[in-house]
Amino acid sequence: MLNPVTDPDSFLNRYLRNNVGFNIANREKYFKYIREFFSEREFIELHTPTLTESPGIETYIEPFQTTYYAYNNDKIHYYLPTSPEFSLKEALTLGYDNIYEIAKVFRNSGEKSQYHSPEFFMLEWYRAYANYEAIIEDCSRLLKYLSLRIYNNPIIKHKRGVIDLSDAKTVAVKELFEEYGINLDLYSSDPAKFIKEVNSHYSCDLSDVQKDDVFFKFFMDKIEPTLGYDKPVFVCSYPIDMCGLSNVCKNSALYGERFELYILGIECANGFGELTDPVKQKENFEKTLKFRNKNAIYKLSMPNRFIKALKYGIPPCSGVALGLERLFMILFDVDSIEYTRICEI
Repeated sequence: MLNPVTDPDSFLNRYLRNNVGFNIANREKYFKYIREFFSEREFIELHTPTLTESPGIETYIEPFQTTYYAYNNDKIHYYLPTSPEFSLKEALTLGYDNIYEIAKVFRNSGEKSQYHSPEFFMLEWYRAYANYEAIIEDCSRLLKYLSLRIYNNPIIKHKRGVIDLSDAKTVAVKELFEEYGINLDLYSSDPAKFIKEVNSHYSCDLSDVQKDDVFFKFFMDKIEPTLGYDKPVFVCSYPIDMCGLSNVCKNSALYGERFELYILGIECANGFGELTDPVKQKENFEKTLKFRNKNAIYKLSMPNRFIKALKYGIPPCSGVALGLERLFMILFDVDSIEYTRICEI
């Protein structure tokens, strides 16, 4: 049996080599400062259920499922949330305007790598009667606030570079594709031509690949690694097919009010001008569920409780989900999500 003290590959030794003890001490301050930020802005912190009727309806995210056994031998299936989104939005029906949660969330199937974990902390917040530009501003202010509280300086040094968190850039996805001579409008209006334009940047043939796979391959190969190296970048206005939970952009029906935050080439947050129309939202869920029934591990059901909340009346709102371990990795120059916690999964 290996000795955890002397074995160089034991978790204990890897823990010590990567200064995890130091990171755990920093986590305490980190979570404290986040709560201070939202308290100063009069947000209410909520704690939503961990066992849920629906984990969230996403095309490519797999949940964990569990079973409750009642006294009468009835079995009730529950899920661990992939996001607290549905529960938080339901809370908006109670009249709260500004709410947030630091929630443990769970994602199954292929979620273990440098930046992924089957369980992690998600910071999610919503503003009622606010557009998604207000949420982008919240994100910018949070980044600056944390840097000043931790280092008394908005500029942080990371092995990937030096980045100024006092400022941020906003750019539309369409503009990023245009830099490579690709017209992103074609994604929705003429998918075959879109694939052809992307194909010109590869030696392999992508003509038989679905348009969303082509989009994500190009984005992750060519665009994502370049984002957010001098200042944070908010990439906004994604093709409407990728915006099942968001409103349509006011200036173009081809795009939705969705943004992602990138720092040092790492995606940290995903936000929306939230869709609150119950009819349209149900239609979007039906499309996603139809796809999942053919391709996913779990065949999920319509989230009827959430649809009822939409019918009851969720106010116009915007919100964002931010991966806390990823942001911690950036702020404290940590190599892997594994070393942001006290034990290994």
